[in-house]
Amino acid sequence: MGDARERRIRPVLWVSFGALAVPVALLMGLAAAAAATRVGAVQSAPRCMTAFAERCTTERAGVLEDQGYTRGSWMTREQKWYVRVPAGVPGRHGGDVLVVTVPRQDGREGLVKGAQVTVVFFGRAPAWIRLWSGVVLETEDHPRRQAPLLGWLALGALGGGLFGMRIGIRAGRQGGWLRRTWVRVPRGPEAVVFVAGIAGALVQQFAGGTVWPGVVAGLLAAGSALLAWRPHRRQAAPA
Repeated sequence: MGDARERRIRPVLWVSFGALAVPVALLMGLAAAAAATRVGAVQSAPRCMTAFAERCTTERAGVLEDQGYTRGSWMTREQKWYVRVPAGVPGRHGGDVLVVTVPRQDGREGLVKGAQVTVVFFGRAPAWIRLWSGVVLETEDHPRRQAPLLGWLALGALGGGLFGMRIGIRAGRQGGWLRRTWVRVPRGPEAVVFVAGIAGALVQQFAGGTVWPGVVAGLLAAGSALLAWRPHRRQAAPA
């Protein structure tokens, strides 16, 4: 088996989609960096002069009414809680109940049914829960919890875009840009980046705010792609 497979493609479409995916990937990367650095601890965010304004915090008292089911909690150790909050709080479901998901972190043993807590909003997102003991826990809605997913999506889009542009340009030079052309599609580093990004994003979406499952999936996918690519390179080298 060689290091490439023949495929009939329309070069202009591959180049166009690739050229579109690359700037999208860069924008996602910038969004991931912004999310990772937007706000850290609750003390670093200013208090809102107007309730639930952007880039500031608003606090509302609440009671942990019940614990819900979280998909994949056996792996991520996330907890979903239904918090009873006063009227006027954004994001409520079914009356006065706010649903929050708390990723795995120290101090979570204070989350028990009936406990009185303070929900700290960053803008309109419930980013923290402050327990009666003073412990502050991040929720899945914390801005930097979105950074890993955006980062994996950026990698996937970048790898896919570069791969599409490379193959489309090769096919266009061989047989024209508009008609369908047979072209050999070799594996390359862009494919490894694409596979790692997509795998990391899919698992990160499943894992929610927990970072390590996406990292493990991305590394395993990249390693598998490299192992699948390198033997074909060695076979093709003598020719």
